[in-house]
Amino acid sequence: MTKNRLESFSDGVLAVIITIMVLEMKVPHGADLAAIGPLLPVFASYVLSFIFIGVYWNNHHHLLHTVTHVRAVRGGRDRVARARPPARAGSRPIAVLDGGRA
Repeated sequence: MTKNRLESFSDGVLAVIITIMVLEMKVPHGADLAAIGPLLPVFASYVLSFIFIGVYWNNHHHLLHTVTHVRAVRGGRDRVARARPPARAGSRPIAVLDGGRA
């Protein structure tokens, strides 16, 4: 697997997350400012979540610039094992950073 495929996949996942967040926003029932008032906390949480996802995407984007090789994961058992938390002993990296060995 190439580095571009991993980057495109992660960009697509984040785009879906942002799209789902937008679809959860509700339209006000009235045309005056009083109708917008109850939706302000929801809108504020959307803006804050969008900022957090943007920071996550930016950090992930810069991390992928340091990747030199992406190893393809084979076999269902290996995929299930990678779904567990990465803090387990003996875990192997999927992406190898500069100077690292897989």
